[in-house]
Amino acid sequence: MNEHAAPPTPPTRVHLKGVPFSRVGEAEAAAYIVNASKAGFGGVVLAANTDVLRICDEKPEVRAYFERATIVTPDGMPIIWASKVQGEPLTERLPTSNLIHTMTEAAAKAGVSVYFLGGNEGVAAAAAERYRKLHPELQVAGSYCPPFGYEKSDDEMTKIRDALRDGHPDVVYVGLGVPKQERLIEALRDQFPKTWFMATGISFSYAAGELKQAPRWLQALGLEWFFRMCQEPRRLFKRYILQDLPFLFPLFASAIKSRRARRKG
Repeated sequence: MNEHAAPPTPPTRVHLKGVPFSRVGEAEAAAYIVNASKAGFGGVVLAANTDVLRICDEKPEVRAYFERATIVTPDGMPIIWASKVQGEPLTERLPTSNLIHTMTEAAAKAGVSVYFLGGNEGVAAAAAERYRKLHPELQVAGSYCPPFGYEKSDDEMTKIRDALRDGHPDVVYVGLGVPKQERLIEALRDQFPKTWFMATGISFSYAAGELKQAPRWLQALGLEWFFRMCQEPRRLFKRYILQDLPFLFPLFASAIKSRRARRKG
């Protein structure tokens, strides 16, 4: 890499409730990450849905992770609808649970190595094996599932850093849920400036067959949340029904306010 070369220009952004979403499609995002990695530049990819926007609205320290990310993808149709109401439409709904498939295929073709970090016990390794079967040329740098409470253990944090140094991955998939995965990425990114970190949430469980992912037609209707809640009602009912649905009102109110402000400006 040319020491004086500049990293590729990231996609333009649209701010919704203070979170900067990237105007980028699935194939475009994967190509950007691969090209930047091949040029020697790292970065961070995060995804935000209605629930994440709510958390960011309540916790500015979490929103700051998204403000510093290279790419923030819109995970959920309400985000797309709100961007249209605001008059700044985003390219497409792009959860990392979909992007991980395109990204892994692109990485395999380009010789970019990947590491699977997070998930339930054994799920990261199972996801890595599944993708290795789909793409035999894929370079898997390793996999590891940190135990509960890893973030409070210096030994565990050292173990994670050592594993990444030994594996030299170009891209690290981090599947620990919000905001744990964002905090871990924040703790690692300065020590691995040429590495891409991509928050993947529940994606490993989908890839390993632990959970079923909603078909894309159901995702396009904005009903993936309902599909997920049917699989885990006890865990997700409060989040989706009691917390996220009411948040749609301030989200769209903010979009309308921003649209009016832009017209006056």
